[in-house]
Amino acid sequence: MGHRSYLRSLSTMFVGRPATLDQMGDQTFQSAVAGAVRAELARADKKASELVDVLGLSRPTIYGRMTGAYPFTTAELEKVAAFIGITAQDIMLSASLSEHFGSGHPLGIVAPSAPSLDAWSQPRGSFRRRRPS
Repeated sequence: MGHRSYLRSLSTMFVGRPATLDQMGDQTFQSAVAGAVRAELARADKKASELVDVLGLSRPTIYGRMTGAYPFTTAELEKVAAFIGITAQDIMLSASLSEHFGSGHPLGIVAPSAPSLDAWSQPRGSFRRRRPS
C-alpha cells in the first residue's frame, strides 16, 4: 500500500468521503498535510527546526516538506506524529479540516487576504521634502 492510499484510508476514517481527497490535486493535498503538520507543531509548542533530528533530514528538505513543495512519506508522518505526541490519524484529520474552510464553505468562510498595496503610496499627511533655500 503506497503512502498516498494509506493517507486516503486514514482520512476516510474521519471524513467519510474519500472523493474529496480524490478531487484535490496532489499539490493541494500536499499543502493541506503540510499545513496540518505546521498547525500541530504549533499546538505542541514545537519548532520545525526540531524535526531535523527527528527525521534525520536536512533543513532544506524539512523546509520543502513544511511548505508542501514535497510530500511527507508515511514513515515521516508517523515520526512527526510520535514527536508531537499524537497519531498520524490526527494529522490527517487536521488536514481534512482545511478543506472545509474556504470559498466552498456553506457559511462563506474565506481566508483573509492581504490588502493590495501600491508600491509608490505614501502615508497620509506626508509631503515631499523641500530643499533648503
